[in-house]
Amino acid sequence: MSTYLVGEYSLCTLQKSGYAVYHTLHDTIRWLTKFIDPEFRINKATTQVWMQLVFSLTDSIIIPFDANRLGEDLVKYGDDLKKQAEIKLRSQNITLRE
Repeated sequence: MSTYLVGEYSLCTLQKSGYAVYHTLHDTIRWLTKFIDPEFRINKATTQVWMQLVFSLTDSIIIPFDANRLGEDLVKYGDDLKKQAEIKLRSQNITLRE
């Protein structure tokens, strides 16, 4: 096990799986607030870093990022996925409608 110190926090990793309850039934808000980050300091810091990265990328000349186009593309991909899923389900005589 490796231990990484970040400020006053000690973050432990178990191989590549993260902490012991990562993505298990026990990985809940209760576990997080009781044992991992009671004051949500790590979550707040992580969110701030990601938001700063997003803001930096959107204003970057080197990596242009068009939020409007991204939104339009996501809607298009969602519609395409829905159509493909309906075709696949219909071919198996499965319906999700009442």
